[in-house]
Amino acid sequence: MRPSTALLIVPLLLGGLGVPLVGAEPVQVLTDEAGDAVARTPDGTAPPSGTYDPSGADLLGLTLDETAGALTFSLAVADVAPSAEGSGTARFVIGFFHADQSYQVVVYRFGSFDGAWFYDAEVEAYDAGRERHVPVYGVSVDVDEAANTYHVAVPRDVLVDGNGTAPTAGRELRLLRVTSQEASDGAAFSLGTITVADAMPDSGVSDVPYAVQRGLLQSGQARLHSDDPVRASNGEEATFVYYVQGVNLHEEDDRFDLEAMGVPGGWGVTLPAATLRIPGNDTVTFPLLVSIPFSHQHGAFETFQLELRSQRDDRSVGRLELGVRFLETPQPAGHHDTVWIHTRQVPASNLCFGCGDGSIAFMNAVEDHALDEDIPARGEDSSFIGTGVWNWDVFLEPGLRLGLDFDVNETGSLDVELDAPNAVSDASLGGRLVHYARVGDGVERTLLADLVPTTPGTLNGPTTLSTLLVPTPDADLVPYNPHAALVLELELEGDAVTAEGAEEYLEPALTGGRMTLPLFEYRDPVVDVFAQLAGLDLRHADRAEKFVNPGETVLFNLTLANEGAIDDVFELRVNGTNQEWARVLGDTRIFVGTGNERHVVVAVTPPTDAPDGAVTDLVVTVASVAEPTVQGNVRVEATVDSLVDRTDEGFLVQDAEGRLTSKESPGPAVGLLLAGLAAAALRRRR
Repeated sequence: MRPSTALLIVPLLLGGLGVPLVGAEPVQVLTDEAGDAVARTPDGTAPPSGTYDPSGADLLGLTLDETAGALTFSLAVADVAPSAEGSGTARFVIGFFHADQSYQVVVYRFGSFDGAWFYDAEVEAYDAGRERHVPVYGVSVDVDEAANTYHVAVPRDVLVDGNGTAPTAGRELRLLRVTSQEASDGAAFSLGTITVADAMPDSGVSDVPYAVQRGLLQSGQARLHSDDPVRASNGEEATFVYYVQGVNLHEEDDRFDLEAMGVPGGWGVTLPAATLRIPGNDTVTFPLLVSIPFSHQHGAFETFQLELRSQRDDRSVGRLELGVRFLETPQPAGHHDTVWIHTRQVPASNLCFGCGDGSIAFMNAVEDHALDEDIPARGEDSSFIGTGVWNWDVFLEPGLRLGLDFDVNETGSLDVELDAPNAVSDASLGGRLVHYARVGDGVERTLLADLVPTTPGTLNGPTTLSTLLVPTPDADLVPYNPHAALVLELELEGDAVTAEGAEEYLEPALTGGRMTLPLFEYRDPVVDVFAQLAGLDLRHADRAEKFVNPGETVLFNLTLANEGAIDDVFELRVNGTNQEWARVLGDTRIFVGTGNERHVVVAVTPPTDAPDGAVTDLVVTVASVAEPTVQGNVRVEATVDSLVDRTDEGFLVQDAEGRLTSKESPGPAVGLLLAGLAAAALRRRR
C-alpha cells in the first residue's frame, strides 16, 4: 500500500485552461502504476476482488451515474464489512469541484463490539470564511455487500455552484479525487489516528471509461461554451444577458449558422446574428438576450438549446444548453421584499468569501424555515464585559443568486428579536447591510444600507428592537455577480450588567427577526451589450431607459450606421417583454448606403390599464436582408409610472411616421438589388 490521492480528470470543464471543450468524450480513469486499480465500465461490470489490508481501506473504483434528479456515487472497496481482526472503522472522502465550488461526499463506516456495521454519509462544501469544508446535507448509504460497493445518491440541487446552479449538461463535476482514512482501533472513529492509503490510479490514461457523459454532444470543429449558462429567477418578468463562446477548431476561417431550439413558450431569444464568422483556431465571444414572462413557479428549471453549425461541414456542430432556474427559496426582490432571520445549532453553510466567519443565524425569504431550530445565536463580544459590543453576521442563505435594485428614495424596516438573560443597559442596535462580490482575485465590499441606531434602553429578557434601513447611493443598482453574498451585520452596544451572585455571564442572543427591503425587480443593466460583429452599428441617440404613463407614448431615438463595405437593405424588428406595446415608426425595411446613417424611432404605448412598475424590455434588431452575418441589436426599456406625470410624446408620432416612410416601399427592384447584394456579400465577407 502507498499513500496517494487518486485524481480523475473531466476534460470538458478545463476549457478555461486551454484544453479543447469536447462534450462527446467520456471521463477517463488515470492509469494505476501499481496495477491494482479498476473501475466500473458503462455496462456495470463489477471490479475484481482485491487484497484487503486492515491497515488501510483499500479503494478499488468509483462510478458516477447521472439521473434527472440526482448524482449517484458508487464507491467500490475491498470489503464493505471487514473481519473483526481489522479496525474497519473508516472515512471515505470523494472530493470534487462543481464550477467554482469545492465539495466532498463523505462515507462513514462504523464497527460495533458485537460485530455489526453501521454506515452514514454527508455532503460537505468548502467555506472560504472558515477555511474548511462544512456539512450541508445528510444522505443515506446503500450498501451492496455482494459487490462490496457503497452507493450514495446526492440530489443535484444540493451541489450548487457559486451561481446557485445545480450540475447540468455541460456543467458537471471536475477534478474528482478519492481518499480513505481509517481509525486505528475498532471503537469510534478517531480523527487523531488517521492514515491515508488507497489503491486508486495515480497517473496516465486508462482504456476504461466512466459512464458519465459530459454535456450535449458536440462534433467536428464547432464548439459552444458559457461560464454562466444558467441564470436564477424569482419568476419575475425579466431579460437576462448570457455570454457565450463560439469556437472554431479548424485551421481555416468558417461561417457558422446560429440557432436557438426548444425555446419555452412565451420566451424571447435574441441572437447577435443568424450567422457568425469565426477565424480559424479562434474563439468569438458573443452576447445572447433571453426575455421571460412572469412565471411564479419556484423550483422549476426551464432550458433551451443553442446550436452552432458549420456551413463548410454540417457535421461540425457545437451545442450548449442554456436556461433559467426558478429558485426553490425566493431571493430578495420586488415581489419578495421581506426576509426573515432564523437561528440554528449547526453553523451556517452559506459560502461567503472576504466576510469572515458567519454566526449560526441566517436569513431568507421563507418565514417558517425547516432549519430554524429556535436556538439562540449568542453574540460575539468584541470588547470587555462592562462596555460590550456584540456582533452577529446574518447571511442570506442560500447565497445571493440575483442582482439587487434598491429604491434609494425609500427606507426599509428591521425588527430584531433579542434575548438578554443578563441585563444590558444603554443598549443600542445598529449595523449595516453589505454586499460582497468576488471581482478578479479580490473581493469587492459594497455598503447597501445603514441601520439607524435604536434609542438606547435596557435589555432584560426577550426584547424586540425596531429600526430603519437607509439605502446608500451604491445600492441603486448592484449588478448580478455569480460569486456574491448578502450579509446583515448587526452590532449591539451597551453596558453588561451581571446579576448579583451569578456564576457566569450569558451573552445577549439573537432569536429571530424580519427585514423588509425597498426593492425593485432586478434586471440586468440596460447597456449596449451587443458586440459589433459585422460592420453594423445600432446605437442610442438618447436615453435607453425611460418612463411612460399608462395609455401614453414614449419614443426611443436610435441611430443606424452602415460601416460595412457595401450598400445594404436592412429589416427592423423588436422583440422582448410586452413587445406588443411597441412598434417601429415608418418603414421596417430600409436601404442604407455604406458610410451612411439612418434615424430609427421606436414608439412604446402601454395600455391604459397597465400596472405601475410594469416594464417593456425590448431588443431592437436591424439585420441585413441579404447577408445573415450582418446584424445589429440594441436594448431599450420603458417603465410604466402611474404616480408622476410624464411627457406624452404621442403628438410626435405622425410627423416621425412621415419622415421615416419612403414614398416607394421596397419592391421588385429592391428584390433584384438584394440578389446582387447577397452575391457581393459572399465575395467580400467570406
